[in-house]
Amino acid sequence: MSSVIVKVKEIEDIKKRLESIIKREKIDSSNQKMHIKQKQTVLPRFLDEYEAKVFEYIRNNPGSSNEDVVKALKGIRSRNPVFKIIKKLVEEYGLVIERTDDTNALRHQLFENKESLITRVENGIKNFRRSYLNLLKRASQDYQEKQNLKSIDIELGSSRSKVAPEIYAVYIDIDLRKILEQLIKGYAVRAIFEWPEKIKDTESLNRLYLMVFHMLADIFSEHVKYSIPWGIEDEHERLVLLRESLQDSFEATIYRDLIPGFNKYNWDPELESVMSDLFTALNTDFKWKDMRKTFVKRTKENS
Repeated sequence: MSSVIVKVKEIEDIKKRLESIIKREKIDSSNQKMHIKQKQTVLPRFLDEYEAKVFEYIRNNPGSSNEDVVKALKGIRSRNPVFKIIKKLVEEYGLVIERTDDTNALRHQLFENKESLITRVENGIKNFRRSYLNLLKRASQDYQEKQNLKSIDIELGSSRSKVAPEIYAVYIDIDLRKILEQLIKGYAVRAIFEWPEKIKDTESLNRLYLMVFHMLADIFSEHVKYSIPWGIEDEHERLVLLRESLQDSFEATIYRDLIPGFNKYNWDPELESVMSDLFTALNTDFKWKDMRKTFVKRTKENS
């Protein structure tokens, strides 16, 4: 076997080059993480990268002038594009208020508009997320403390009952999902009826929808990290389970509450058609005809 002679100096040069590459990769990775974090701290998915930088500066430096913003972003964006972004933040998005300086009528001061619909929506979801995660942590701790008990005493309706820890966990999961159901319904109604009345610009409205659904998806992703009852390790599987359980709860509401209320009308063909199409539109795992058979069977058994 032939041997290869490598000089010590060559090895040291290779080592130095490798160390330089590793160091550079770490810096690039760190900068990328900082860049991603910044994009998500200010109105995620609503503002683009440069709009976010301008808005963040104004938010953190209230009373700044247009020139102050230009100087702060020197090297990132030139003068005219910055002015255009400020104009968009003021006139289209309503995120910034422009006021005349009391001491200089020619100078305009920029402030975050904390009463804008977009800011209130963002703050509302962020505040909910923070308090909901605290609730999830508390629920998870509660279950961990009680899972080794033989039975747990809880209030069910007007009486108290003893249940196994597994059943206790199921009750926790059901009650937490009720909160998420109201969150989804509430934002769906606002998105359809309220926001189009207050935001006339189509692009802004679409960006708001994207931001909201992005933030809701983030809440659901956080929810599955504290999934209590099922013992599933994979977070994707827990997210699928959450989706299916929320979907099932909506279906249950449909055939438990909606259908009996329609019995007083003689609308059977039309109602059957719309329910069938509703289940198809919602992309449910079950067909309406199967759900209806189950509902009719249970109604007869309970009567």
